[in-house]
Amino acid sequence: MAKDAVVRAIDVGVWNTKLVIGGDSQSISCMHFPSITPVSDEVGVTDALGTRRKTVAIPIGGLMYEVGPEAHLAAGIFNARQMHDGCCETREYLALVRGARHYMKVDRIDLLVLGLPVATFKIKKAALERRMTGTHELGRASASR
Repeated sequence: MAKDAVVRAIDVGVWNTKLVIGGDSQSISCMHFPSITPVSDEVGVTDALGTRRKTVAIPIGGLMYEVGPEAHLAAGIFNARQMHDGCCETREYLALVRGARHYMKVDRIDLLVLGLPVATFKIKKAALERRMTGTHELGRASASR
């Protein structure tokens, strides 16, 4: 791999999505946000006081999923978690990965490392590789950066 290759990692977990946002030979910068994906109208990305939330609206299949550090502010009382054997095949999983990609703030990634549950690694790995290869719509930020 080239010396200037862009390498990043994402782990979509039950409670949090963890990601590498940068680094060099001395350190790695990381962040995380809740693994929830409330459906958004993209217009209502403000809280009760009118402050813009720290989220991004990710378009998938005709819906907008609000993803990011303050996604819990857009969520209702009940937030279903998406961790099951087929979780990496869901729209919600894709929204979390694309949201993580958005927060990485890079135009391209040469190598993306994704985490999968050990129980499903062998049977889901190839399909996930195909799903994550190529160009992805990363949505529109709800918060100023």
